[in-house]
Amino acid sequence: MQTLLRETGFTEGMTRVYKIFEEIAEPSERAKRIKKEYGQGGASWPLEGYGLHGYDSFHAKGLRLQWRDAEGEKEGYISWSAVEREIGALILTGEYLPEQKKLDEHAIEDAFEKDEIMDGEFREVETEEGLDAFAIPDEPESYHSAKRNEAC
Repeated sequence: MQTLLRETGFTEGMTRVYKIFEEIAEPSERAKRIKKEYGQGGASWPLEGYGLHGYDSFHAKGLRLQWRDAEGEKEGYISWSAVEREIGALILTGEYLPEQKKLDEHAIEDAFEKDEIMDGEFREVETEEGLDAFAIPDEPESYHSAKRNEAC
């Protein structure tokens, strides 16, 4: 599959989309950038049998998909925010560009570089005097409202 993607030039665009996820934290901003990356256009291909046979991005609703199933020709739309979520899930699972690292692997590497990972030694946490492990501290007086005091 990756060979086919490389031959058709899809990996260049996929790599640019992957970088969007590395560089932008806000999902809505990523969706805007993905829409811009896809641009206006589409493709279709002849299809014998069932399955996806086209898409385009000319509509404001999002990405339009065309497919054929047992009931005949169909079309539907997927919003750009849904496209962003789906691509994000594929990246997290390593299915989007298998030769790229998963995003969580980047986070682990960054943590090692910054020495943010805790050591593996177990230490007892000291508790306040008079409290056991299950105690709940008393509420401060400021939590009580005037109405509650009037009702008492």
